[in-house]
Amino acid sequence: MRRRIIKSIMVVMAGITCLAGLTKAQDVPEDSLLHRGRNLFYTAVESEVALDSAQAAFKQLLSEYSQEYGGRAQTYIGALTALRGKHALWPQKKYKYVMEGIDQMESGVAANPNDIESLFIYGSTCYHLPSFFGKSKEAQEAFRQIVALLPEHADQYDADMMENVIEFLRANANLDSSDMMTLSTIAKELGNG
Repeated sequence: MRRRIIKSIMVVMAGITCLAGLTKAQDVPEDSLLHRGRNLFYTAVESEVALDSAQAAFKQLLSEYSQEYGGRAQTYIGALTALRGKHALWPQKKYKYVMEGIDQMESGVAANPNDIESLFIYGSTCYHLPSFFGKSKEAQEAFRQIVALLPEHADQYDADMMENVIEFLRANANLDSSDMMTLSTIAKELGNG
């Protein structure tokens, strides 16, 4: 049983590692906390050294811009907390970090339930969790919510990021034909049909 849990947690961490290649930074000023936090997030996926800096950036974003980015910052903080499990040595610590990260991400999404970036970070992280965490339903719900939001909100996000989100959803979400048509339409509008 213990061996299965360790293996499952390692699968989670591999799944979180995939996020770095699937999301790209939105068009924001180079010096912004959000941009810096995202870049540190992607670095932290591969390097434990960046975890503290990434969390500090998102905590500062949460503190200084809670109205605009509070939910998104909290979601990233949760993903980074779960990511700590990748670098933890003990299985109990790995599990603890993943569970704390889930709670933090859920708080972030609840704070801004229509933020596509938050939903994507949460949904794709949950998607990669082993079944004993019981989050596959939540992942699929987040994916369907993203599809519902895309027609009116895709233009508020970086086109490269949206293309990556759409590609991920096409490959991994359990969507009906109407949802798939929506993704195709948005992809064509982005010039990547």
